[in-house]
Amino acid sequence: MDVTFHKAKIFEKMKKVLIISYFFPPLGGVGVQRVLKFVKYLPHFGWQPTVLTVRNPDFPMFDPKLLEDMPRQTKVIWTRTIEPSKIYNYFAALVGKIRTPLQTRIPPDKTDLDIIPRQRLATQISHFLFIPDSRIGWLPFAIFSILARLKKREFDMILSTSPPFSTHLVGLVAKVILGKPWVIDLRDLWVLSPHIKSPTKFHLWISKYIEHKMLKFADKIITVSEPFCEDLKKVYPDIVSDKFDVIPNGYDANDFKIAQVKQNEKFCIGHVGSLYGYSGRTPYYFLMALADLKKEIPNLEKVMEVSFIGSIDNENRELINAIASKFSLREVLHVRDFVSHEEAISCMRKFNVLLFLGVRAAKDCHDTTGDASSGKLYEYLAAGKPVLTLTEDGAIKGLIEKSGCGIIVDYNDIERIKQEILICYNKYKQGHLMVEPNWDFISLFERKKLTQQLSNVLDKLSK
Repeated sequence: MDVTFHKAKIFEKMKKVLIISYFFPPLGGVGVQRVLKFVKYLPHFGWQPTVLTVRNPDFPMFDPKLLEDMPRQTKVIWTRTIEPSKIYNYFAALVGKIRTPLQTRIPPDKTDLDIIPRQRLATQISHFLFIPDSRIGWLPFAIFSILARLKKREFDMILSTSPPFSTHLVGLVAKVILGKPWVIDLRDLWVLSPHIKSPTKFHLWISKYIEHKMLKFADKIITVSEPFCEDLKKVYPDIVSDKFDVIPNGYDANDFKIAQVKQNEKFCIGHVGSLYGYSGRTPYYFLMALADLKKEIPNLEKVMEVSFIGSIDNENRELINAIASKFSLREVLHVRDFVSHEEAISCMRKFNVLLFLGVRAAKDCHDTTGDASSGKLYEYLAAGKPVLTLTEDGAIKGLIEKSGCGIIVDYNDIERIKQEILICYNKYKQGHLMVEPNWDFISLFERKKLTQQLSNVLDKLSK
């Protein structure tokens, strides 16, 4: 029997789930990984996924090779969308050209990072004009696509994943039209986000109203961390606790089955992933520790290299450049734009130490300890390298301690950060810079195991 035909027959017998996700390959970035791996492994547990996604998104990161990770039998429904962000980004860019020469630059030795703008003008406009977000233009196209499949009754389950949170409005409509159980997957928080402040009290009220109604109407609510669950339960106490479940982010062991990478000649510290000022992640304190270390090791550029790889906003680029210039670190610091997921994994394996910058809540925003949701951190752990973790007490600290991979420092303790860098460097010179990962614990976050948890949720709902 033809193998392809045999697999197709197996797929026909599977239960079917409609997955609604704005972010999906060929888009790249960490936000794609969770849904992609669900799609990859759900067939192993008796579920055939169909993905409803966007054909013409306004998003700068593309990684077409990720499509190779998707089972060939997977159905993808591509729909168009209206992207108002393209318009306001254009005008914001014009405004930025005017504001840049006029705005006050932040001196590299300034320690009060709360004066750094957490949101650009374009983001502020977006939050004012669009509820729940600027991806709302996808809603009519997605609804039309769902209506076109109404008579087929081809789905047993619906799952919508965010951000953007507009996907849950699509999921809500799909539940009403198709009459099937609906699962909400929250990779980040919306109303309780530590990064996003509602422009007005009215915006906060209506956002909270919509979120509450969606959570009430959903059959299951999945978050990526226990703190996220607890935060939602406190704000919406009328939603039964049994409706909540936690499936953390993770790593795919198969992504790490690549050829051994060539190590650098210098001692290398690397940060792999996006870096946006509004998220509360800042390299400031780490860079100042590096500047102090330069005083103790004058030829630092000959023995050490620090790389930031990924999408980095203008505020952080300016900060890195300013500190590099003031403290003669230009030959030490290297900034590289977004790379493919495969190359990102190679970089993690190549660096001697991986740098993780924890989230801090912005002013007047909800403070949460749920930052363990970061997908990048689990891939750090899977790389088996020392992870220099700048964070506060909370979920991140507990995760790192259990993994056996981490060096935990308070995010603004410059002297301690410097000492830990120096300790790692000296161990590297002596040839015994290593960690003893707790693989029994780390393996709990393997993507296939996490997808099995999702399949168990779907199985229970389908019955």
